[in-house]
Amino acid sequence: MPATFDEPVLNQPIGQLAFSEEFKIKTGQLGFNTLAELLEHQPSDLLQMPGFNYRILTEYIDFIEAAHLGKYIKP
Repeated sequence: MPATFDEPVLNQPIGQLAFSEEFKIKTGQLGFNTLAELLEHQPSDLLQMPGFNYRILTEYIDFIEAAHLGKYIKP
């Protein structure tokens, strides 16, 4: 069962958030629609996905931390 989060930003479509076009395209190709879906995976697992590189991972983590939601990123 997918995790649920009370923070609205985690449930908004990624396309509506302030991410690069590269981030939006790659997450869409991988089937991720929201940050909540990304948070179900450890960062190391995301890096194993085709095209999910360190630049995209850094953008994702920076966004989560800027929103003060870093506690949700799985170690």
